[in-house]
Amino acid sequence: MRSDAVFIALAVVFLAWIAALSGWMFLRRRFPTRLAAAVITLAMISIVSDARGIAHWLRARRSEVTIDAIRRGAWWQLIYRDGRTAFVTANEMHVPAGEKVTINGRLMLFDEACVVGGRLRVIPERDFDRWFRNEASPARADAFLFTNAGCAWCHVIRGVAEHPSQLAPDLTHVAARRTISCTDLPVRGGWLAGWIASSRALKPDSAMQPNRLEPRALFAMVRDLESLR
Repeated sequence: MRSDAVFIALAVVFLAWIAALSGWMFLRRRFPTRLAAAVITLAMISIVSDARGIAHWLRARRSEVTIDAIRRGAWWQLIYRDGRTAFVTANEMHVPAGEKVTINGRLMLFDEACVVGGRLRVIPERDFDRWFRNEASPARADAFLFTNAGCAWCHVIRGVAEHPSQLAPDLTHVAARRTISCTDLPVRGGWLAGWIASSRALKPDSAMQPNRLEPRALFAMVRDLESLR
């Protein structure tokens, strides 16, 4: 509420300043009448546009969801909370369209469902609620290969490997993401296999060490990761 009040106060001051300046120009005839009329017209268009923006901001519902985005070197850790539930994910931020969401302590409003640069997904409220519930749930997967290969030393899969590490992205629902670790590589098949085997060949600033898995184990690992939705 405090952020809303500050936003409204600043907007009102700005609009009042434009109106006063336009009126002063017209009354003092500091510019030719046509120029003054043009300036006033543009100012009024700006005022109407800003007023519509303020009204839209005020009508938008404030979501209970808060998001903390923390940079962890070459990737992002994302912590979601809604007062009752909290979970950690990575790299791709999901927000509900048309609701004010608190991100790193700041209220932000995203209007339309879209994908912004592949890292931000603005989705309808109903889809966001479904996504939130799914992300908060533990994974269903076989822990043996993941832990035996040493992946659990750095990665977390809730319900499978719970080691509280911040060294690497949470992989609980990794197959539901569009891309691999802040790249443009899709989360599937050969791209996943290449990433597991040698991530630095695909992303030079990756901190992930090469994994010398036998082909059968590597592709079994890929199948396990692709099941994490």
